[in-house]
Amino acid sequence: MNFSEFPSSTKALWFEQIKKLSKGENVEDKLIYNPKANIAVPAYCGHEDIFDKSTISVEKSEPFEICVPINLKKRNSFSVLNESIDSVNFKYDGSLIPEELSNYKLHLEIDGSDILNISKLSKHKAGGTITIKSNGSLNDLKIENFSLLKSVNNGFKSLGIDLIVSESKDDSELLSHAMKQADRFIKEKLKTENKDTSDIFFRLPLGTDFYLNLAKIRALKQCWYNLLDNYNLHLRNPFMIVETPDLSLIENETEQNMIRATSMAFASIAGGANVFIPRGLKDIDKQPENFALRMGRNIQLLLKEESFTTLVSDPGKGSYFIENLTKNIAELAWNKFLSSPSE
Repeated sequence: MNFSEFPSSTKALWFEQIKKLSKGENVEDKLIYNPKANIAVPAYCGHEDIFDKSTISVEKSEPFEICVPINLKKRNSFSVLNESIDSVNFKYDGSLIPEELSNYKLHLEIDGSDILNISKLSKHKAGGTITIKSNGSLNDLKIENFSLLKSVNNGFKSLGIDLIVSESKDDSELLSHAMKQADRFIKEKLKTENKDTSDIFFRLPLGTDFYLNLAKIRALKQCWYNLLDNYNLHLRNPFMIVETPDLSLIENETEQNMIRATSMAFASIAGGANVFIPRGLKDIDKQPENFALRMGRNIQLLLKEESFTTLVSDPGKGSYFIENLTKNIAELAWNKFLSSPSE
């Protein structure tokens, strides 16, 4: 069916109109999106239905959590805790967990030297995640930690793939490393005929580019599906913890960090992450000490409870721009993973 009031258009006609509006200036380079991952996405597509579509069945994903980073040595940081908080993040040194945190999920970071102390976490019933921090190498993954991690089985996800330590600026390279580590975990589990992948999770760094953050998270999900499918395992959404860079270290325009954090939080939720951790949200020195923590909490509460963003599944789906960016990152990452030597 044709509608005469909507004349047909082509890419050439579209460029011609743009050039007229720009008074002859060459604007083609400005119409191409080039993120830091060196992926070029054209701003125009002549038709929407360019991707092959297939229906997949994914197990029910875990809900988004309102999480804030706290410092156990600063007891006044506990003031942000209330019924609206689901979980907290902090570095764990092997000490006893304070009673105030007994009902919260704990997303812990622990140095490899302190791993023997994690047995103390067996009394914490709410669970969470345990990330063993390496010495800055994505390959510093010790399979022998499996037996130690099994001692904590009260709902803690203990097979963490920590991409925060990477210095790579290439997102496809980052996700390739993620799949390489996930592959090692799955192979180790299958040796014991354990096909449950629910204790595997990812920690992913965010940048300041909204679209790239959103596509990177979606691409990680796609690569994860590919990996599970490769082993004929049930498809389930990956559990993803994403965190901002230390916003207090941004030299210019620090007064816009609240907007940056909100943009990152929205991209995280829309992409399908489970936990968002704002770092260094401290813009105004005269504000009370816990102002940044409250703002980090409130940003997430507004998006979850008032904007209802967590009730929408994959809102970027169907958008040519986001789909194409996701597809490019995912394909690059998956191909790099396949071409990397097996261990």
